Amino acid sequence: MRKTSIMVLLSCLICLIFSFAYADDFAIENTIYNDDHTGVIIQSGGSSQGAIVIPSAIYDPISDQDLPVVGIGGNAFAAREITSVTIPETVQTIGANAFSSCRNLRTITLREGLQSIGSSAFANCSSLTSITIPDSVTEIQYLAFNNCSGMSTLHIGSGLRQINMGAFQRCTALTEVVLPENVSIVGKHAFGGCTSLLRITLPDHLVYEEDSFPAGALMICNASGQTAKAFDTFADPSLTGWKLTWNADKNAVEAVRDTAVSGADPLPMLVHGVLILNGAEQVAFVLPAGLDTIEEEAFSGIAAAAVKVPASCRRIEARAFASSPSLRYVFLPAGVSLHASAFDGCSNLTLVLSAQDDNIQYVAQLKGYGYLVK
Repeated sequence: MRKTSIMVLLSCLICLIFSFAYADDFAIENTIYNDDHTGVIIQSGGSSQGAIVIPSAIYDPISDQDLPVVGIGGNAFAAREITSVTIPETVQTIGANAFSSCRNLRTITLREGLQSIGSSAFANCSSLTSITIPDSVTEIQYLAFNNCSGMSTLHIGSGLRQINMGAFQRCTALTEVVLPENVSIVGKHAFGGCTSLLRITLPDHLVYEEDSFPAGALMICNASGQTAKAFDTFADPSLTGWKLTWNADKNAVEAVRDTAVSGADPLPMLVHGVLILNGAEQVAFVLPAGLDTIEEEAFSGIAAAAVKVPASCRRIEARAFASSPSLRYVFLPAGVSLHASAFDGCSNLTLVLSAQDDNIQYVAQLKGYGYLVK
């Protein structure tokens, strides 16, 4: 008898706990909301499909007043047949898996006021082509945009401080990333598997974990950066029929047609110091003004055809550009201290000096490099 009474009491207690837990939930037109006493959080989007617009406020029957929609809960719209979503400025948080696996989702509009994008919030949204992160967002949680394989354009707002593990992993159409100055941490594999990623612009003092960026990515330092580090090698298009020269007016390497070679392709374009040649990029690598040191093995194995070192650079450390047989021209400033092994294994190299430099010319002769003084 006593055992039965205890079991009944426990059952009543559990029911009471659940009734309190869900007492603030209410439903309107198949959408479940939760009143968290500061605003309303969407708990479930019901059978939402097509283009949806999240309301900025909703009538709350519990408090008998209109309350702002301040959040989208975990899994709220996961795996729905949604094609676009507009999220108002009242929403501060998007929960974990909120829109994950919405494979027809092509357009997302996020407003200023959003602060955090939850883990896997938009993961596996394979039809998504672009995303703009508002300035108000400070953190992107792990795997937030994982496997958004169609996303080719990413604009990140100035307020972002942290990108967590795998946030943009396997966004295979993404070609360029510019991280704003406030970003201080990039988690492991944050851009891992982004196989089309060509250029990355990073802020000063960034802390990035192992494998944050994919093999094949090219890092372009900020103008005020003090060291340079490349992540891996990248393709070297053919330069047959062209000569590389330094264009001081454009502050970049450019290719000019070699009239001695017939059949040279049309003149390539020059975009932000990156040479577009025969429809391919990454022929020339222009290091930023303000750079002081190129670290040991920083660009070892680089497959660019040319590198321009800025006048601010004072030291090029051991094997900085070693084992780079594709490297044909390196433009060096006057007064730079060059380690004798900086270009070991660069079998096709010619050093282009801005002024007579006995030390560099000695190294060139010692290693069998070509050199010329502009």
